[in-house]
Amino acid sequence: MKWHMTPFFSLLCSVLLLLSCENSFKSEYSSNANIENSEENIKIVESIKINEAPKHSKTPSEAITHQFEVIFEDGSTQLPTENDIISETIIGNQGILTIHSPEGKDRYASFLYHMEDEWILDAILRVSAIGDVVFKEKEGLYLPMEEFNFLKIKVEVNSQNQELWVFVDPENIITITTLDRFNFVENSETQKVRLSNENEAYISKDDYENYFLYYYDIEKIIIIAGNIKEREELINIANSLPSVTDPAFPATTK
Repeated sequence: MKWHMTPFFSLLCSVLLLLSCENSFKSEYSSNANIENSEENIKIVESIKINEAPKHSKTPSEAITHQFEVIFEDGSTQLPTENDIISETIIGNQGILTIHSPEGKDRYASFLYHMEDEWILDAILRVSAIGDVVFKEKEGLYLPMEEFNFLKIKVEVNSQNQELWVFVDPENIITITTLDRFNFVENSETQKVRLSNENEAYISKDDYENYFLYYYDIEKIIIIAGNIKEREELINIANSLPSVTDPAFPATTK
């Protein structure tokens, strides 16, 4: 099965508790992401609890260390720490965050946020880098991995459409996000580059020394992020993407 045609996995085994009714969100996860394996023990995830973020949280990464609580069957709990943060992309009032999940080794989570008076969590993707579902065919998309797991989610927040694709292996996590186009003030350190289709793209760095890139396509803004340390790698991903109007996006139908 092609990865862009893979059906969404529903979050059936986790009970997600939301303490603030204003912070409604959607969550998806890969079905092999509920067991932590090691030579010494096996910890089974019972549920994920979403706590209310502190009002003073300045960034999504600060909020998530209080929000994303993993509850194991043995009664123990764990929150992500600052060391678990992989990448954090903030463009205007939108945030895209990736972390090593406290669920266990090779478990990752990606989050979509938006800022009002505080950072509000909109969506979660929990995905395992290894497991029963592994893809090899990249379908025209440039990815810095030979085998990978994949998951996507689509949400509507305040009448704005958001889509997030996550590609992972044990060493890499790549996110591709599409948002309805909106106005914002660009970071002064942002650099312009020209893609192979002559579109202008904008490259910047997050606080974790990762590059991220965004560009406009029709009425959408496309954001590529993750633990990407090389500018050229980021540009190669952007050059491999079809038009956002392509029904197979971010795969190509060619």
